Amino acid sequence: VLLFIYLSFRDTFYLFTLVASILTFAALVRTHTKLFREKVIKENLLKINTAELAVMKGDFSAQPFGAEFINTRHHYSYDLDIFGEGSLFQFINRASTFSGKKFLADRLTSSLSSAKEIQQQQEAIAELSSKVDFRQRLQAMGMDSKETKESKQQLLEWLKQPSLFASQTFWRLLLVILPLATIGLGVTAFFLSPFKPFAILLVLVQWGITGFYFKRINVFHDYVSRKRSVLD
Repeated sequence: VLLFIYLSFRDTFYLFTLVASILTFAALVRTHTKLFREKVIKENLLKINTAELAVMKGDFSAQPFGAEFINTRHHYSYDLDIFGEGSLFQFINRASTFSGKKFLADRLTSSLSSAKEIQQQQEAIAELSSKVDFRQRLQAMGMDSKETKESKQQLLEWLKQPSLFASQTFWRLLLVILPLATIGLGVTAFFLSPFKPFAILLVLVQWGITGFYFKRINVFHDYVSRKRSVLD
């Protein structure tokens, strides 16, 4: 890449080749990501419908039964077997994420406060009842989530951590000025050759900053990558 950047200052052919290569690579990565995501969804849909066929035969063993929501002190959920094996939760739950399961659990253990809320709930259920494809696709997309009970709190704690660069005025300005200066000098260098070394120098400076903070940037990227399914 560095060689192409250098050669592009000498011949525009290399510039067009570099730009075309980057755009082609970006398009291929985007297409691959989209196709891979669709493949995962199709596999999840197969799992969902296999489980539903078992449910139609009376086998609910593959369905989660909400053991994490069992509360022996609740005034009715424990006595009525709202959660647990063979429970109401196991029969009706189709949530894929922890947040979805918790929302259903809260609905089963607390009453709505007004007739309007009850009506809105009934209307939402009636609307979704006929949209089987939509419901199953949403469920399939959620199955890829790695959300846990602690995920929300972990993300909130992470958001409180000081930013690597944005917390300092110097870095905030540099993150704006350096790229703009590099682009400006790069364009100028194609018309005025004396500016070429300065353009190359700015590119190397930015690479040097990235290399110096590579470990911290990599830790940040690794954390966000692990939480990506939750954030999505």
